[in-house]
Amino acid sequence: MNREAIMQALLTLVSESAGFVTIGRRLEWVAKVAGLPALYVIATDNEYQQHGTTFPPRRTIGAEIWVYAATDLQQPPGAQLNPLLDAIEAALGVMPGQAQTLGGLVVHCWIGGDDGQKARIEIFEGHASSRAVAIIPVRILVP
Repeated sequence: MNREAIMQALLTLVSESAGFVTIGRRLEWVAKVAGLPALYVIATDNEYQQHGTTFPPRRTIGAEIWVYAATDLQQPPGAQLNPLLDAIEAALGVMPGQAQTLGGLVVHCWIGGDDGQKARIEIFEGHASSRAVAIIPVRILVP
C-alpha cells in the first residue's frame, strides 16, 4: 500500500472531472482562493482492523473532497456548485456491482461512510456572499 499514490490518484480522478482552476492537497481558506472553482483533497483518517491471526487486516483511508465555487450576487452560489458535485459523483461512480479502484491501487473508493453507511455531503451556499463550499466524504478500502 502506498498512501501517497492513492491520494494522488484520487486527486487526479476528481480534478479531471470538471474545469477546476485551483487544485491541491493543502486546503486554503475559501476567502483567500483567487482561482475558482477550486478543488482540494485531504486525508482525514486511517482505520486498521485485524480479525485474528489468519486473516489479512482491513485498512481504510478516509478523505474529504472540498469544492469551492462562486457566482455574481445575481445567482445563488449553488448554481455553480451543483454541476461540480455532479461531475465529481460521476467520476467516482461506477456501474452497479463494480468498484472504483483508482487505477488498480485500491479495492474500492466511494462517496460515503464506512461499509456503505450513509454519509452527508455538507453544503454551505454562502447566502451572504458569492462563494459556496461543499465537503464530500470519501472512504477508500485498501488491500
